[in-house]
Order: sequence, then C-alpha cells, then structure tokens
Amino acid sequence: IILVQDVISGLVKISTILVAGVLVFAGFKLLTSQGKEGALTDAKEMLWKVMWGYVWVLVAWTLVYTITHTLLNPDFVLLK
Repeated sequence: IILVQDVISGLVKISTILVAGVLVFAGFKLLTSQGKEGALTDAKEMLWKVMWGYVWVLVAWTLVYTITHTLLNPDFVLLK
C-alpha cells in the first residue's frame, strides 16, 4: 500500500510539471494567435482540456490517498 502511495504521489508530481509546461505552451499559442479564430479556439480548447484533465488527476489522487490512509490506520477494523 505504501508503494502505491509513493508511485501515485510521484505521478502527481510529474503530471504537475507536465501541466505547467502545457499551460505555458497553450498560453503562448493563445498570445500568438493574432486574432485568428481557429488558432484562438484551439488554444482555449487546449487550456480547458489540460485543466479538466488535471482536476481528474487530483480527484483520483485524493481518493487513492484517502483510501490507503484509511487502510493503513492501525485502528481501522473492517468488520467488528
């Protein structure tokens, strides 16, 4: 269980770095779209997809973290 926690925490850290990079790239695309409707729409769509994806990653991490901490609690008893 501790290995799962460590792996998932590491993946969240890596995804945070990747999200930051993609957000910078999408922001650059947004700024350099020069009013072109297609490029502007693509950049906004990329920003939203990255943000929603990262929200899903954080929700999944929270669920796994909560479940594993519950299982690792010495006072936890499944059936009394």
